[in-house]
Order: sequence, then structure tokens, then C-alpha cells
Amino acid sequence: MAEFVSIDKNKYKIVGILTEEDINKINAFKNRTTLILDNTVGLSSELVSKIVSDRVVFSIKGGLDYDAKEKYKEQKYIDRTFLSPSGLEKIIKYFEYNEQMINPDWNEFEKAMFLYNALVVDMEYAEDYEKIQSQGTTERSLNGVLYGKLVCAGFAQVYKEMLDRVGIKNYYQNQKDVHAFNVIEIDGKKYGVDITWDNNDKKNNNGKCGFGRFGHDPEFYTRHGHQLYMEVDVSDDFEITILEKVYDNDEEVYDLSLLSMEQLNEYYSHIVSSVSARRPFRYNLQDQPLEIKNKYLPVDTVDLILKQEATQEYPIVVILDFLKKRNALQVNPQLIEAFSSRKGYLLDIGDSNGKYRYGLDLSLIGIDNYEMDRGGNITFENGNERRHDAIWGVGVNNSNMTQEELNTLCNRLNQYVTQYLNNYISDIIKNLDTLLTNYEYKPDEWDTNRAIENGNIYSKLAILVNSRDYLIQLGLSKQEVDNIIQRITSKYNEIHKPYESNISKKDNDLDFLSAVFDDLNMVWQTIEYDLQKQITEEEFISLYSNVDYMINLFEKYITIAGDKNFKFDEYGISKEDLQQLLNKVIQDYQKKDR
Repeated sequence: MAEFVSIDKNKYKIVGILTEEDINKINAFKNRTTLILDNTVGLSSELVSKIVSDRVVFSIKGGLDYDAKEKYKEQKYIDRTFLSPSGLEKIIKYFEYNEQMINPDWNEFEKAMFLYNALVVDMEYAEDYEKIQSQGTTERSLNGVLYGKLVCAGFAQVYKEMLDRVGIKNYYQNQKDVHAFNVIEIDGKKYGVDITWDNNDKKNNNGKCGFGRFGHDPEFYTRHGHQLYMEVDVSDDFEITILEKVYDNDEEVYDLSLLSMEQLNEYYSHIVSSVSARRPFRYNLQDQPLEIKNKYLPVDTVDLILKQEATQEYPIVVILDFLKKRNALQVNPQLIEAFSSRKGYLLDIGDSNGKYRYGLDLSLIGIDNYEMDRGGNITFENGNERRHDAIWGVGVNNSNMTQEELNTLCNRLNQYVTQYLNNYISDIIKNLDTLLTNYEYKPDEWDTNRAIENGNIYSKLAILVNSRDYLIQLGLSKQEVDNIIQRITSKYNEIHKPYESNISKKDNDLDFLSAVFDDLNMVWQTIEYDLQKQITEEEFISLYSNVDYMINLFEKYITIAGDKNFKFDEYGISKEDLQQLLNKVIQDYQKKDR
């Protein structure tokens, strides 16, 4: 049996090899739990397949040992270690497929070359990685195997895991934010290898691995991406540049040995028949529907999926704002009011990076020739002509679109939003029992994931509470509607009252406004709209720190939790309280920026 060492609430480090008895323990977990492993050595796909709980996520550290190396404590690196049980099972199956073809008589060079060749042949470089589900994480982790697509960080991570599993000592290295690669150690000597470049070179080699970057480059640590240092300007004079090499304290520049071409050719001659007989192996998760992807992807289960869900819903917010600012909103006002609480949640949690993750390609809802970007900007395509209808803040510029074009678009958007929200409310009603069962309020005990999940449930339940009359219009009886709302309010009172009595209005309002004013991208864009010009970082900090200007700006342009205009006097705080909040946000921003 393995030892489950408690690291934090619902988080365990696994010491030793998991057994069937351990799997029974895992399946019995009542809460969402993270299990941390150094690697998958000794772990079989058959054993992992016996995990039936959906409350478990694995963190396989591999080369990203965030306990040992400071740079890997960044959340973006930790995110790359997460795997779902279903995804881990499939990834280990890929490892086992290659392991069962290894000849036990091969030496470690030959085993390493066979696995290197398999990865080069099976995987493609993820040129289109932005389209992959996790927006930058999957292709940099073991999960990229599920797509058959990786980038350098993913290639180096997967290769390290393959070598670890067959007992070959190796190291994952990276020039931070530039490139990742491996060093293998055999018979006490170290050799630099870069599978990414051999994968890239296969297109000029009939899809075959040429081993051009396998252990025989005398300039290995001077190549682009292999230099384990950053060049920093240390001059105090802006007219003079003095560059100094600052080495990565988490990396070691090893004394590398070199393989001769004669050695490589000899080793390859021993494995060539197995290489030729091996059939390529590739999963293709990219073409699968979202529900399949969510089953197999890392899903630090709450955070990633709920952010994806919020991001998918956010176009409704963009469309509603677009129609409202044009005075073209024809959706039932009760429906809009009901959705207002959900809107506040989506604004808080939705992913605002990137056009298609924050906006909407309107062809997806059957409206061809239009795109809507994350600012609510409409692009209309007519042949080779692209016309723009810019919507920002409360401003509208429609001079380049005909009124007929605009009316047609607005009518279609109103129809789409009404149908979407009708279906959305119906789905909430269908899932009411599950939502009420999972709804909790324990802020003293929550991690970020649990808080996000609670916000998700609360905002959905609030839609029903705020749409009493509309639910009747949808066909429910008054008694059914009263019963739904009674169940929700009873659950809310049951779990919130013990906490609400201990929280002052001032503390509660400060907590809420800190989330609002912390959205610096939104504030920056609003200031630029207000001034009708772009501003520097210095100008932004100066204006953001001016409490009177910020109050006026928010009251002029910002709506809170739906369509309610921001009014400072409605909050139980003073200008001095808000000034302290603004100062803290800016201080945190400047620290992070440095």
C-alpha cells in the first residue's frame, strides 16, 4: 500500500506505489481531492481504470517538481501537472504500448532511442495550440498525448516520463518562457537531447526520426532555447545598454558528453527492425465533442471546466450589452432581470483573453458573415469588404453599416438570446435537485475551486428566484414556481445565516468592490474610452489612484451584476476606504509587473 501524506485540505502526496486497496480508498473520497505523484513509475493503466470517482485529479510532477524548484511554483506550471483519471489511464496505455516492444537485451542508449523515435513519429508539433481545449496547458503537458500534439514543454515532459518508467535517469530542463529539452544520464555520463527539433525535422525526412539532436551536439548549451540564462540590462543610463548574464538558479549547466555518429549508427542498427515493425499510435481528442474532452482533460476539475462554461456563456452578455446600447433590446425584461445575477458571475470568472474565448463568431449561431469580438465589436463581411461597427463603453459608431443590415442583425440576435435563455432556465430547473445538494457556504474552509463552484451554483439558482413570472409564462403552474423558490430560499437561509451575522456591510462591500476594481484591463480600457485616447502605464496608475476620478468613471460607464448602474453612495464604505483599496490593487500590480 502507498502512503497518503496530507499536504493540505483534500490534497495528498502519494509515497510508494498505488495498489488496488489504495484505489478503493480513492473511490471512497467524498470531496474533490488532489493526489500528487512524482511520476507514473509502477502505475498501470489497468489499475487506474478502476478509479470510478469523478472527485479526483492527479498532479504528476514529472519534470515540473514544484516542491524542489522555485520557478515551477508558478500556477501555469502546476496546471500542467494535472490529469484526470480517465486521461491518465489513456496516457499510460500509450506508454505501455511502447514499453511492451522494448527488447530487454537492449542497452539504455537503445531503449532511449526507441522511445525517442516513437515520440517523434507519433506526435505532431501543435502549430494550432490556441485551438486546444485548455488554452496553452494541454500541449505543454502529458495531456498533449491525448491530442497527438505537443510543443517543446510537452515533448520534454512526455519523454522524461517515458524514460523514468523504464528506469533511465534523465532531467527536464527549460530556458524559462523560451524552450524545454532533456538531458539523459547513462553510465554516469550526461547527453543533451532535443526531441522537439527532431520532430520538426521529420517533415524533411519522410516522417522518420533522424536523431539529429540526440546526444551529439558539441554546442548544445549555446543553441537558442538551451541557454540557461537571461541577458539583463544593468545600466542606469537609458542611453547605454550593458547586458549581464543572469543564470537560472533552478537549472544546472551539465558537463555533457557526446555520442559519435558511429555509436549512434551502431545503437540504431540494434533497434531498427523493431522501429520498422512498430505501428504509429495516436489519439485524436481534438475532433471529439466538448463533453468527451472534459472527461479526459486535466480538469483541476472545478476551475477549468467552470471557467470554460462561463466563457462559452459570455457571448450572451456581449450580445445583451450590444443590443441595449443600441436601444434594440427586444428580449423580455423579466428574462434579462433574471439573468443579471448570472451576468455578474460570468464577468468575474469568464476567460477574457483572446477573441473567440470572450466574443463570438456569429456563424456559430447561424448568422453568417458577422463576427463579434471580445469588446462587442461587430465585423460585417461583404465579399472582400470588411466593415466595422464599433461598440465600446456606451459609444456606438455605425456609420459603415446600413440601417437594414443593423436591423437584420439585431432581430437575429434578439431571437437567439431569447431561445438561449429559455433553454438555459429549463436546464436549471431539470438540474435543481443536484444544484441544491451541492450548494454549500463554507468560506472559512474553501479553496479557490470550491468558491468558484459555489458562485456558479448560486448564480444559477438566483436566475430562478428572479424569474417567478417568467417561469409561469414558460408553462409552470404558480404552485410549482412557489415550490421551486421556497426550496431555494430555504437552502440559502439554512447555509448563509450562520455567516451573515458575523459580516459587516462595510466588509462585505469592500470584498465585493475589490473584485470589481481588480479587473485592471477593463478599467484601463474604460479610461481610454473616457479620454478618447490611449494612455501610458504611468498615466493609468495616476488616474487609477485618483479616487474621485474612479468614482466618477464607474458611475458614468459601469454596470454591476447585471444592468444596475454603479452608485458609490449605495456602498457602506468611505472614500478613504476605497482609496486604500485602490492603493493596494496598484501596489500588487506593480509587484507582479516587476
